Amino acid sequence: MPKRRLAMVSGFAALFMALPASAQTGSAPYDTNIDFQQFRPAPGPYNFFTVQGSRVEGRTALSLGAWANYAYRPLTIFDASCPSAVNDSGCSIGAVRSRPIEHLATLNLLVGVTLANRILLSIDLPFTVETGQAVERSSGRPVLDASSTVQSQSAGGLGDPRIEAKVRLAGSGLTGAGLAVSGFVTIPIGQSAGAGDHFVADHSTTFGGRLIGEYRRGRFAVALNLGALGRPSTLTLFSTEVGTRLTWGAAVGFDISTRLAVMAEGFGASDLSSALQNNNAEVLAGARYRFNDLTFTAGGGSGVLRGAGSPVARAFLGVSWAPYRVDNDSDGVGDNVDRCPTEAEDADGYEDDDGCPEVDNDGDGINDAADRCPDQPEDRDNFQDSDGCPDLDNDNDGVPDGYDTCPREPEDRDGDHDEDGCPDNDRDRDGVPDDRDRCPGEPEDTDGFRDEDGCPDPDNDGDGIPDAEDQCSDQPGPASGHGCPAQSADRDRDGVPDDSDRCPEQAETVNGVDDADGCPEQAAPALAQIVGDQIQVRGTVNFSRSRDRIEGDESFRVLESVLTILRTHPEIARVEVQGHTDNAGNAERNTALSERRAEAVRRWLVEHGIEAGRITARGFGPARPIESNSSEAGRARNRRVEFLILPATP
Repeated sequence: MPKRRLAMVSGFAALFMALPASAQTGSAPYDTNIDFQQFRPAPGPYNFFTVQGSRVEGRTALSLGAWANYAYRPLTIFDASCPSAVNDSGCSIGAVRSRPIEHLATLNLLVGVTLANRILLSIDLPFTVETGQAVERSSGRPVLDASSTVQSQSAGGLGDPRIEAKVRLAGSGLTGAGLAVSGFVTIPIGQSAGAGDHFVADHSTTFGGRLIGEYRRGRFAVALNLGALGRPSTLTLFSTEVGTRLTWGAAVGFDISTRLAVMAEGFGASDLSSALQNNNAEVLAGARYRFNDLTFTAGGGSGVLRGAGSPVARAFLGVSWAPYRVDNDSDGVGDNVDRCPTEAEDADGYEDDDGCPEVDNDGDGINDAADRCPDQPEDRDNFQDSDGCPDLDNDNDGVPDGYDTCPREPEDRDGDHDEDGCPDNDRDRDGVPDDRDRCPGEPEDTDGFRDEDGCPDPDNDGDGIPDAEDQCSDQPGPASGHGCPAQSADRDRDGVPDDSDRCPEQAETVNGVDDADGCPEQAAPALAQIVGDQIQVRGTVNFSRSRDRIEGDESFRVLESVLTILRTHPEIARVEVQGHTDNAGNAERNTALSERRAEAVRRWLVEHGIEAGRITARGFGPARPIESNSSEAGRARNRRVEFLILPATP
C-alpha cells in the first residue's frame, strides 16, 4: 500500500521520542479558534497548582489571586508518513514543518467568594499573549516573504472568562479524607475582546466539572481530580481533533513548616482515542510560601505526552491573598480570635465563633449531652431538675409557678379561687374536705347525725318533719306528735306504729326505700358482693377529672356497700384496693393518678371504721385494661376501682 505524506500537530514529544509530536494535514481544516492553554490555576485557597483540594472554609469570605505562566513551544507541526490512508496508526514523524505557537504566556486574575461554609464561587479572567510562525492554512508550512524569510505572527488579549462553583460534600478538608465537586462554564468573549483568532480563545462556550478527593494527615496531603471538559462541537487542526475530553489531575504536598510547603502534580486530558496528538499530560513541581495573608507560589515542569498544548517547558509564578488563620485545634476558628486555641469548638450553633466548646450552653449545670433543653436553663425548683428543662408549671394546673401559691398541688378548677393555683379542699367551709364531702357545695349541718359525709341532714329520722320542727329528730313520728313516735301498738315490731303502718302485719324492710310506710319492699340488687377472691361492685366509683377526689352519690353508695361487706365479714383479713385508668395521656402520670385514687378509697374505708391493717392500695394506670381503649365506652370501663381479697398472711 502506498504511503501518504502528511503533517502532525503536537505539543512536546511522544514518550519514546525526544522530538515534539504532530497531527495530519491535507483536506482537514485549520481552525485557530482553539485555546491551547492547559494551565488553569485552581481558584481559592487550600489548593495545589491546578489540582483542587476539597477544603472550603466558610470564614474566608474573599480570596484574590494573580498567576502568570509561560509555556515554550506548546504547538508544533511535523511532517509524518503513515502507511494507511484510513487512520494515523503506525505513522512515523519527520522534520518540523512549522511552529504556530512558539511562546505562550497567560496572566490569570482570580476572585473567589465563599458562601455558607462549603460553597466557593469564583471567576478566572485570563489575559494571553502568544507568538509563533505564520502558517499557511492549506499546507501547514510557514509563510515566507519575498526574501524567503519566515513570517511571524502574534496575538493577545482577554481570553474566555471561566465561572466556577465548588461544593464541599464530606469531610472538613482540615484533616482526614474530604470530598467535593465543582462545575464551570466559560464565556466566549475572547474573540470580541481583541484576542484575535489565533489560539487565544475558543469560538464557543465550554463547560465541565470535576470530582475532588483529598486526604490530609499531619504535614502530608494528596489529592485526585477526575472530570470532563465539553464543547458544543469538535474542532479540527490538521490531524488533531479537539472536542469533549476527560480530564484528570493528581497532586501531593508536604508542609516543611507552617509557612513553607513543597508540592508536585500531574494533570492532563484525553479523548480516549489512540491518537497521541489528542492526549496530553504535564508534570509540575514547585514551592509555596505564606507571609501573613499573602501566599507566593512558584514552579515549573514540562509535557510528558505529545498532545497538542503540552509544552516543552513551563514556568509559573502566583501570588494569592486570603485571610489566614493559624488554627492549632483545627476547629475552623483562627488562633488569633480563638479563646480556646487548644480546645476545639463544638460547633453546635451556640457561640461557635469564640472557638471554645460549650459543654453546657444554658449554664444550668447539666451538660448538653444529657440536657433535653440545652439552650434553656433548668429552673432548679426541686421538680424534675435532672432533665435540664425549665418546668414553668410544675403541677400542670395552668397557673404558672410564678403566680401559683401551691406550685406542687394542682388547682382543682372548681370555680372557687381558681386563680391562686391551690386546690380548694373545702368549698362549703363545713370542715369536711371536698374529696370526702358528698355535698361540697352545701355545708354539713353538724348535728351529730352523719356529719362525716359533708351533707346537711334536714330530717334525721326521715319522718318528713324538718329537724328544726321535730321534737324527736332522732325518732320518726307523726306530725300530730310533733315528730315524736306515738305510744301506739306495733304488732309487726318493725318500728312503725300500727296507726302509721300500711302493713301492720308485715315488718318493714329497712333498706332506705320507703322505710316509713311499714311495708316490706323487694330487695334491690346489692351494689357489692363477694365473688371468688374479689368484692365485685355494681356501679362506679367516680373521681374529679385528673384528680383523686371521690365524687357523686353513686360512688359513695358503692363504697358503703363495700363497707358493709367488710364489717359483716370479719373473716376477710386483707383487701387490696386497685386503681385503673384508660390509656389517654401520659402513662407515668396515669399510673401515679391511679395510685392516688386507690389510696383515696382506702383512706375513706379506714375513716369509716375499717382497720388500717386490713386495707392496702395499689395503682396500675393503663396497664390492665378490661376493654379496648379504642372507644369511649371501652375507656370508661377501664377507668375503675377493684377490690381484691388477699390471703390472711402476706
